[in-house]
Amino acid sequence: QEAKEIKKLVGTARLVETVYNLVNLECDELDSSTSERTNRDKGFFKILFLSRIHEKKGIEILLEAVSTLSVPCSVTIVGDGDARYLNILKNKADKLQVSDRISWRSAVVGTEKFKMFGTHDLFVLPSYNENFANVVIESLSVGTPVIVSDQVGLADFVSEHDLGWICKTESQSLAESIEEAFYDIEKRRRINSVAPQIINNHFSAEVLTEAYLNLYKAARS
Repeated sequence: QEAKEIKKLVGTARLVETVYNLVNLECDELDSSTSERTNRDKGFFKILFLSRIHEKKGIEILLEAVSTLSVPCSVTIVGDGDARYLNILKNKADKLQVSDRISWRSAVVGTEKFKMFGTHDLFVLPSYNENFANVVIESLSVGTPVIVSDQVGLADFVSEHDLGWICKTESQSLAESIEEAFYDIEKRRRINSVAPQIINNHFSAEVLTEAYLNLYKAARS
């Protein structure tokens, strides 16, 4: 996201090089091919938000979107943040009458985090601003499709490889994307199948190490 902003300022892409974040994707105990993603063909949708609980993450957009959905779903919101803000979100869920569809959980790490991705049908990140978003890579690494806002740094990557859906930072846009994902079972099946290898091809430690070394070599020449 920063690279895009810099390119707009300087007016040329040649002055900017981008190398992806190194994301820890080692999770030997989780087999994405046998993950408990059991609801996709049973008329029910398990949606996951997993990130820091913060105003910039667009959680209010998600709650508002859920209140308008016509598809049966549940939403798991995982993360830690300011207790006062968390209470504001829970009160909003009550006012929107969606509390019965929302589960709130504290942050998880390591294998537990990847299991969380693997047991949901869709990961959603409707952030107002997100420079990169490691969680998008983590979700796709186990084959879980994503919906991200167009303000998420990895939105272009998701779009280029057709690994999910891109929405605006608006509840209606997000709701439309969720419903599209719900009905497009074939696309979700394809993402579940191909995403882990695509992520490994672009974000493995070996690939990124070489990219960083090449960047420094080019800077020295």
